Amino acid sequence: MRRDHLVICPQDRAWIQALGLRSVRQVLRYRGSEVAAMSRSSDVQRIALDESSGGPPAVYLKRYFYRRPVERLKQSLVLMVRGKSRARLEYDLLSAMHRSGVPVVRPVAFGEHRRRGLLRACFLITEGAEGFRPLDTVAGELSGAASGDDRRRRDLVRTLAAAVLRMHDAGITHGSLFFRNILVAHTDAGWRVRFVDPGPHARVGAVELPLDARAGDLADLAGSAFQFAAGTDLIRFMHCYLHTSRLDARQKRFARALGVAAGAQSDKERHRVAVRGVLDRLHAAHPTVSPGAPPEAHTVEQAFERLARPKQLRLPPNVAQWVVVFDIEASPRSSIESSRTVTLTAQGVAVTGGRRDNADLYVRTDRQAFLSVVSDPGAAMRFVQQRRFHFEGDMKPLGVLIGLIGSGPAGCGGEATDASLEADRIARWESQYQSAAHARYYAYKHDATLRRRISNTFERNMIGRALARVSRVGPVRWVLDCPSGAGRFLPTLARLDARVLAMDTAFEMLREGVRHRDLFSKPPVMSVGSALALPMVDRSVDAVLCARLIHHFPDADSRVRILAECARVARVGVVVSFFDVHSYGGWRRRRKLRERDKNFPRQAISRAELVAEADQAGLELLGMNALLRYHAEVTAAAFAVKR
Repeated sequence: MRRDHLVICPQDRAWIQALGLRSVRQVLRYRGSEVAAMSRSSDVQRIALDESSGGPPAVYLKRYFYRRPVERLKQSLVLMVRGKSRARLEYDLLSAMHRSGVPVVRPVAFGEHRRRGLLRACFLITEGAEGFRPLDTVAGELSGAASGDDRRRRDLVRTLAAAVLRMHDAGITHGSLFFRNILVAHTDAGWRVRFVDPGPHARVGAVELPLDARAGDLADLAGSAFQFAAGTDLIRFMHCYLHTSRLDARQKRFARALGVAAGAQSDKERHRVAVRGVLDRLHAAHPTVSPGAPPEAHTVEQAFERLARPKQLRLPPNVAQWVVVFDIEASPRSSIESSRTVTLTAQGVAVTGGRRDNADLYVRTDRQAFLSVVSDPGAAMRFVQQRRFHFEGDMKPLGVLIGLIGSGPAGCGGEATDASLEADRIARWESQYQSAAHARYYAYKHDATLRRRISNTFERNMIGRALARVSRVGPVRWVLDCPSGAGRFLPTLARLDARVLAMDTAFEMLREGVRHRDLFSKPPVMSVGSALALPMVDRSVDAVLCARLIHHFPDADSRVRILAECARVARVGVVVSFFDVHSYGGWRRRRKLRERDKNFPRQAISRAELVAEADQAGLELLGMNALLRYHAEVTAAAFAVKR
């Protein structure tokens, strides 16, 4: 028994039927050439229209497929309780917003497909927003932009606040007001905003909503705001949204509660943005995603024969080979059918039967997912989101394998090396660190929550105790704070009654530290420089504070170089903070390294290692102060300069 339900706006009926989408089944079977997004149970396709069609320049077709019986039963129960499918709910919400003058994409049609009383699929067609881009993408660009674009960011915050206020004043909540569901465009007249994809918790009710009823949307919005990386943007948004330059007591309580709710959303959004970025890069590299296409390799043996071939691979200098073990299942969540060991060397790829225990990377997947990805790497988007690939170990060999798979049978080009991946990561990190937006984010992130404020106070006191050890060796009148960052430890240095030279590689970071200058009788001197090569003469300061730096350097040579530079310019002593490996925090970090990447940054070392490296650099240990011994990994070590 089939039951299809299709609703089309009257003004759009002609061009939709001309496009060949006259029934629900035709829409569900539509295969376009441009896939805008894809997830485990839905896809979004962009359909470009001719000018002669009488419709908009483009429309977006969003389809929800419920293939498993459990999913169909769940959606049918939701349909009984809510009375509407996901597509119909979005259609009604967008229609209500459009009628109320809220800037949204205009809905065109929706449809539902049921069989034997169970909802199997539904879809929604909306008008395209040409020239608009997701706010998460634009926010990422503005957060790393030059300071000259601060005005554009401020204008965007004001425009966004006005659009959200208009929606709430109309008695409508969005239900999923994350950055990814907001489209923006910049024109000569300013910024324009469009809302898309309202959530199932959206509501259309009273003419004006009370402040507490708006908290869900504002929490979702604030949870996505880490991409702006500036706390001042959130403050500016609240001032524009509430039409006030000064918050009263009730509004302050609401803002604090909003910050707590936004913190729970922020971690989820960070993870989603990271995963979405990987999938977008994969989709850009292989834009022809065709899940229904038959694989070129029909058996697992043919796939590995296609992969195994002699080829010059550029491996890192310290890596002789990479070993990757594949366990192939007959079907998802079934027993292992066969295993292969793939060895990557500078001469090429070798494949042998069976598996090795000392592999660098372990991959477990099923036969269908493996063959589809080998034939079309773009299909990896779908299978990764379906959790049909499980990885354990070092992920860097995977970049080389994806390059070899995408290079075709001839094996020309496409390899990705460890050095290139690491260089790209470092370049992106340096670009972000130098930005003004990241500096503002870093300046206020340690005061964002109660836990961070307590931890920040304890760490400042720990650094103060370590500096007191150095001051007992000799008088401390000049202190070098490198890297100073946004001035996190300047309040601690202000209690020493000494002159301070604040140094960092990013000028924008130093500029944020100026807010602490009132704590000093003589303001700190700001200078740009690197701890790897301090631009100072020997014995030019009494003490050096090097906090929160050496854990970014996994190799001992770089750490010894930094310690030697500190010992060179100091007359009395040096204070260094590091991550202690013999702690609960260090154990958690080691576990993450085993699960993710052996070369993951911010590594912990033992106290004995640091003392040995400091001895090579010409430093003698005075003592160590732990933030919370055997629990927190942050530890400060005080050293005296050897005479």
